[in-house]
Amino acid sequence: MSTKPTYDELVQKVRELELTISELTAQESVLHSDNQRYKYIFEHIWHEIHVWELVRDELGNIKTWRLVDANPVALDAWGKSLAEVVGKTTDEVFPNTNPTDLFMPIVEKIFAEGEPHIWQNYFPATGQTLYMISIPFGEYFISTGTDITQVKKTEKQLKDTLLRLTEAITAGNVGLWDWDLVTNSVYYSKEWKRQIGYNDDEISNDFEEWEKRVHPDDLEEVLKVTNDTINKVIESHETEFRFRHKDGSYRWILAHASIVKDENDKPIRMLGSHVDITRQKQMQIALNQKQKLEAIGTLASGIAHDFNNLLAPILGFAELIKMSFTPNAKEFEYLEQMENLVERAANLIEKILIINRTTLSKSEPVQLKNLVEEVLTVLHASVLKNIDIRQEIDFDLPLIVADSSQLYQMILNLCVNAIQAMPDGGELLIRLNRIKHEGGISVLGQAANEFVCLVVEDNGSGIESDIIKHIYDPFFTTKDKGEERGTGLGLSIVSSIVKQHNGHIEVESELGLGTIFRVYFPVSLENEMVPTKELENSVMSGNEHILLIDDEKMVCDLGRSILTKLGYQVSAYVDGHEALKRFQRNPQDFDLVITDYSMPLLMGPQLIKKIREIREDIPILLLTGYTNLATAESLDKWGCDGVITKPYRMKQINQAIRRVLTTE
Repeated sequence: MSTKPTYDELVQKVRELELTISELTAQESVLHSDNQRYKYIFEHIWHEIHVWELVRDELGNIKTWRLVDANPVALDAWGKSLAEVVGKTTDEVFPNTNPTDLFMPIVEKIFAEGEPHIWQNYFPATGQTLYMISIPFGEYFISTGTDITQVKKTEKQLKDTLLRLTEAITAGNVGLWDWDLVTNSVYYSKEWKRQIGYNDDEISNDFEEWEKRVHPDDLEEVLKVTNDTINKVIESHETEFRFRHKDGSYRWILAHASIVKDENDKPIRMLGSHVDITRQKQMQIALNQKQKLEAIGTLASGIAHDFNNLLAPILGFAELIKMSFTPNAKEFEYLEQMENLVERAANLIEKILIINRTTLSKSEPVQLKNLVEEVLTVLHASVLKNIDIRQEIDFDLPLIVADSSQLYQMILNLCVNAIQAMPDGGELLIRLNRIKHEGGISVLGQAANEFVCLVVEDNGSGIESDIIKHIYDPFFTTKDKGEERGTGLGLSIVSSIVKQHNGHIEVESELGLGTIFRVYFPVSLENEMVPTKELENSVMSGNEHILLIDDEKMVCDLGRSILTKLGYQVSAYVDGHEALKRFQRNPQDFDLVITDYSMPLLMGPQLIKKIREIREDIPILLLTGYTNLATAESLDKWGCDGVITKPYRMKQINQAIRRVLTTE
């Protein structure tokens, strides 16, 4: 993330780019009339500027340096004319003072690092204490600065010089403009024009060329700041605004401007620069969006935990009660329906949390059909009834290699965009099928010729043909001004995700008739899902002693009831400290510890650590309502043998218990 440059940083940049003025001055005889202004600055600036060319020995080491040019201020300080010294080495210009030895460390430093260097030295040849900056470029370097022994006397001159140079000497890699307030003509540098896609001869020297390209929403404020500067309300200004590129898109510009006054203190010129900060803006907005998503994800995770803690006893007690009835009893059917509803609620919570998965960039064989169905479940629960959601999904689809959380986000973004294009209702069609291309799709740059194709189609407002090429640009949006339905990042993220997965995306749209997105993903070579291994029913029992800890009393009571029903001896605690004391008294009493993750005063991972310090070999299972924590990384991090997510069934927790107890 970028921040606004400080004044000191701008001054440093000014000094670095004095190179541009010197270079333009040295080439004055071959450059066209626009470069005359740089020669003027070079000759009339009130501190020294001199350009040197390196002289190397036969091994390529720096031997000394030869003068290429020097401005009048430098020549006056040396007491020499340009004809006397041009082309001579520094030792020849200043004999008997050994300047090569004196300044060699500085010259070697700037060329070794490739960066400007500020230095301060007493120079006996001229009797000056110099405060200078030396800037390398190619086989040349510029030294520019002032005699600080008279800094008090020249303070005003230096201030005026910096004001005039602040923008002029940034033309090397920052767009420069010079506005004559008397004639209303403006000089635009080549870089200024290049930033917005124009050649040097495509923009006339007119203030309106700048004004008409400022985004309409930004123009009033920018003009106000400009007028305030001219009218002496402020001395200089920095503004950020959107500026139209030749291709029709808008780029974010950081502009700096300063006034030049005549001897009567009347503004006569305004010098300014443009820096394209679009990338910085993109990064800032993307970071803000990421932070929002993280905040929403954190909130969703906490809500999911609480919901799962509520669902756990409902599911568990329903399962226990069901065991009191025969399968053909009406009560058995009711309880079974209750279990199904609880599981649907738990699955819905898991689907909402997919977008907040922490295992990003995890590539594995993925069945795209499952992710589409997850998205459709969320959409059916949240979309207004005036949207008819249809699906056409092939039954037997091959796998693709992907990060499922990223693909979930991609599918959701495409569907949400389609829904927003139908504010008055319409039809959303999701199609998923297998596509074969002879020779493959050329843009993929790979040999694959078989793909899974996702189609998201709506019959909404459609996209205008002249802007469809910009829809993947960051921050570009087809939403009207004032609409709060998007950030302009959705399709940019979609495009990025597709590219990361070596996929290809196509769009087809007609204004008023709707839009079709087609996304192609290469089929995975590993086209078999690894089956989940479950323990056989023959090991679904036990009589071991289990230490159970859960701060939710109802959940703790449920756990005790389920484990007792399964034949285990259970010591249950709602207080982690009390459970730890019991374990400390006789750790060999227990065969297994099951603890909740989120508990007051003593969190589950902390309790696990303390228990391991007492008895390292004790098997430990962790219960959690935070479903996104049930990962292999969590097992390693917390030192537990398994993670069980809430709500859980009797079979699920017993399988986990038998898995850790039978592997000893």
